[in-house]
Amino acid sequence: MRTSNPPIARRGFLAGAGSLVASGYLGATRGRSVLDRDGRDAIAVAVTTSIADTGVLSPLHAAFETTNDETVNAVIGGTGRNLRSGERGDVSVVMAHAPELEQTFVSAGHGVARERFVEGSFSIVGPPDDPAGIKGTNQVSAAFAAIADAETPFVSRGDGSGTHHAERACWAAAGIDPAGVDAVGQWYREIGQGMGETLVHADQLEAYCLSVRETYRASRNTRSLIELLSIEDVRDGTLLQNPYSLIRVSPDRHPELDHERARSYVDFCTGSEGRSIIDSYSVDGRSVFSLAE
Repeated sequence: MRTSNPPIARRGFLAGAGSLVASGYLGATRGRSVLDRDGRDAIAVAVTTSIADTGVLSPLHAAFETTNDETVNAVIGGTGRNLRSGERGDVSVVMAHAPELEQTFVSAGHGVARERFVEGSFSIVGPPDDPAGIKGTNQVSAAFAAIADAETPFVSRGDGSGTHHAERACWAAAGIDPAGVDAVGQWYREIGQGMGETLVHADQLEAYCLSVRETYRASRNTRSLIELLSIEDVRDGTLLQNPYSLIRVSPDRHPELDHERARSYVDFCTGSEGRSIIDSYSVDGRSVFSLAE
């Protein structure tokens, strides 16, 4: 049986998430509960915490709303939660970054296609003194094995998100199951939180974590964690690839949703205007995302 992790005091959060709060994008837990100014249901979109935490949704959604005279209700959660929201019909569009889970969602008839949104990557971040000595390692699997061997603190999202899914793949490549009874509650912490909160916890514990690289870049000036291993550093870089998709919820499963408006949202985000906004979005003068081909 897994043991419970002790609570850790929160401190601060990401500037990107703050901008979403200011724009009203963090409000709903049920996707269709927000109305636009004409009294219609807003377009409910399940968005990932990692994308939300970068702040890019503020300019993207603001431009979409102005251009299309629409209102977006962004329901923020991990990929697993987002896909479940789509299955229930709580949202019209799902943003996700776990290709296997996305394909299962579409194959089961819950979603219509998968349209590539942005390309990202994961990186391993940790304390500057790097107690497990992973910097300079040329394999992700070797880095995860070194962390386990040293039993240095590691913070996992533990929430069924795309990042959590990718982290499990990294541990599996290393031949390690860190979620065993000897690890959980000791050096391995599953916190059940989003990407921004995971970085906060890792910072407080001087721990390692697998981070969406773009989220880390958007927050790096506010915390002491450093990027120790990235996709350019390793031979098994496929483990650190992180493509995002937009999936419209199936009209056959949920005909009550406004699928024409959902289509307009996906078309905008993947079209020239949306891509231009994403491409120009930067932190400290450096672009955050790569565009999907």
